[in-house]
Amino acid sequence: MLLTAYLLRRRLAGRIDGRRLTGTYARLVLAAGCAGALAWTAARASAGALDTHGTWQTGLALAAGVVTMVLGYLVLARLFRIAELRSFPGLR
Repeated sequence: MLLTAYLLRRRLAGRIDGRRLTGTYARLVLAAGCAGALAWTAARASAGALDTHGTWQTGLALAAGVVTMVLGYLVLARLFRIAELRSFPGLR
């Protein structure tokens, strides 16, 4: 993401607000990192509870991680006031 911000700023010849862009990227990375940690924890807990030696059990543990990550990211993005979240209907 830092490379993207650098290239975008260079391409637009400094006409973007670097401080605001950096703040947005920091909030996005923090929300994604926390959601990823929550998802990993949920998937590991599900795998331990289900004794994952079969395809269905592994799939359920994966689904638990995915659902936790999506919901966790949405909640954290709202708490961190990420402006891009307003583009989704019903999530304002």
